[in-house]
Amino acid sequence: MVRSVALVVVVVAVGCGLGGAVVGESVVGALGRAVDHRELVLRALGWCWGGLPYVVITAALVGRAKLTRNVKLALPYLLAVWIGSAALLIPGRYSTLEERFGTAYPDARPLSFGWACGFLSTAATVLLVAIALILFKKLLGSITKRHLQTLNRVLTAIWVVLTAAGLVAALIGPMP
Repeated sequence: MVRSVALVVVVVAVGCGLGGAVVGESVVGALGRAVDHRELVLRALGWCWGGLPYVVITAALVGRAKLTRNVKLALPYLLAVWIGSAALLIPGRYSTLEERFGTAYPDARPLSFGWACGFLSTAATVLLVAIALILFKKLLGSITKRHLQTLNRVLTAIWVVLTAAGLVAALIGPMP
């Protein structure tokens, strides 16, 4: 299942990355018109596009016992498509955001900024969790149930703080 989900992410990301050059301006322009070109809403939508899938993944992992079998089967693929679709917002190798989105650039800028805040807070969380796990294992050697509970609390706190920081940055942070 992990391989097929990873394959879906790659296929959708490549498709959206290549297709973004063709339909990116239309998609972002339509999204901007739908929200009346309001910057705060576009920033929030960008964060939802870049950060919310990871919040859903975490919530699904925490509440996995309550999920039905069909949801457990479909959710990884839905999230894979959602994550891969973010490639639509990434400019090409030799182009800028302004060149990629043309007339929709005023809407693409806050949307991309919100996406970057959501994605970077997730990447920072993954990095800090990996470092914490490595250090925890090196320092303690053997891990008991009590150690795991403590580690779980610390990692949850890190995740909540970084996710909130990403959302706050997306909504009120200054855009470069």
